[in-house]
Amino acid sequence: MADEKQFRIEELGELSGITPRNIRYYIQEGLVDKPQGERRGAWYTTQHLQQLLTIKRLREEEGISLDKIKSRWRNGLPDSTPAVIDMPGTQRVWQSITLAPGLELNLCPEMNGITQDELGAIYRAIQHELTKIQRNRQEKSK
Repeated sequence: MADEKQFRIEELGELSGITPRNIRYYIQEGLVDKPQGERRGAWYTTQHLQQLLTIKRLREEEGISLDKIKSRWRNGLPDSTPAVIDMPGTQRVWQSITLAPGLELNLCPEMNGITQDELGAIYRAIQHELTKIQRNRQEKSK
């Protein structure tokens, strides 16, 4: 795409929190697509950033090794929700649900793919836990 954002490797490193050295390694290992252009003129796109953020999330949040990520991607297995990139100027609609005075649940359905039914289940589970907490407090105060 001609109007797609382009990044130098240093910018990509800053945005992803991954060093240029590791980015080059991930490319070498086939975890990240090769850049557009060649050598010093090489540039990266938001797709590269998306790949890096997904790798970072899988490694840090889910504890998945690079070998396992590579294996999953080679076999075409989908990863869980990919990392979402919010570039400056991105607009999203957030929902805010009051659970109790001073307690709110904020979420962006567009980013997490939660359906209204799932949201209802989450709400009911939280309400159930809040009720248990209130009962425990009442019992302790007696």
